[in-house]
Amino acid sequence: MSSPELGNILCEHEKFVFSILEENILLIFYKDKCIIEEDDVLIIEKAYNDLPYAKPMKVITQYGKFVSISSEARIKAAERSPDLIAIAYVINSLSQRLLLKFYIKIVKRKKPTKVFQSIEEALEWLKPI
Repeated sequence: MSSPELGNILCEHEKFVFSILEENILLIFYKDKCIIEEDDVLIIEKAYNDLPYAKPMKVITQYGKFVSISSEARIKAAERSPDLIAIAYVINSLSQRLLLKFYIKIVKRKKPTKVFQSIEEALEWLKPI
């Protein structure tokens, strides 16, 4: 795992970890070198819905090194977006960050969505929302 700031771990899977960073802010960290498939989207959705916290929540999604998402998983995730207040993506890879920013502009979300380089920046943006 390449994230030293996992906070209070709630749930761990072979491809991701859910943890609470601050009140009502969930971190979903995708582990290094994983490929997120369509079935994983359903597992993540169930894990989110099973959390013992009030929803909707603010979410930070952080990708480890060399994480990729299949096109089927992207489509499924867009169709089944859970009830969120806002979502911040933390991505270290410049190419992935540019690709995600482009994707966010094309696929308009109803919830505030933004891409960051660090969890600190994402938290700063999420707190007042």
